[in-house]
Amino acid sequence: MATVVDFDRWLATAINGLPGRSPAFDTLVLALAGNHLVKGGIVMSFVWAAWFCRCAPREVVLRRKKIVATLAAAAVALFVSAVVQHLVPMRPRPVHDPTLFLRAPVGLPSDVMTNWSSFPSDHATLFFSLATGLLFVSRPLGLAACTYVTFVIALPRVYVGWHYPSDVVAGAAIGVLLVWFAQSAAVRDRLATPVLAWARRHPQTFHAAFFVLSYQVATLMEDSRSLANVALRLLRGAAA
Repeated sequence: MATVVDFDRWLATAINGLPGRSPAFDTLVLALAGNHLVKGGIVMSFVWAAWFCRCAPREVVLRRKKIVATLAAAAVALFVSAVVQHLVPMRPRPVHDPTLFLRAPVGLPSDVMTNWSSFPSDHATLFFSLATGLLFVSRPLGLAACTYVTFVIALPRVYVGWHYPSDVVAGAAIGVLLVWFAQSAAVRDRLATPVLAWARRHPQTFHAAFFVLSYQVATLMEDSRSLANVALRLLRGAAA
């Protein structure tokens, strides 16, 4: 009986018939897969567009509550994804699995993400959670975000061999489920009420902080995680 792993391996091998055929196309896909502006920058622009919607005051408040709940859930989802990566056995990226004999896209460095487990996809976790939250805010905007995340963020990472399909599905499931939970009225109001009070009373500091948060979300918290790793090393050094 075929398993998910078997299906993953079969699909990764089937897709691998495409890389290497067109250097120009491989270059384009690698640019999409690795560029923070194209990935998180565009998705967060959807979030900002939803935040500044031209709606009735009550609708504006409700939309902003949903956005705050979405961002909180996305942060939790990214943490859960990281925990799962550390708890489950190491899964090499498809392109680095010697048993698959995959051909790397033209221009892909051979040492990219060699020591990172591919399951689940943190990109899928974060960006599908944001796209799902936008569905609660605005159906057209959410559908546009879901389409963008699927074709511009998720599929290129499968194409270049950084993820199996199940990595993307599992990451998306984590994000979608947590955002869905956060959008219940009780959870949403508890999360959003103090944040919106801050926004009303101190719009300058709030939007400055919102900008910094947006930058970190757009880059998958790379700078924050880097600083956290430095702090951990310093603490371990001090304790030694």
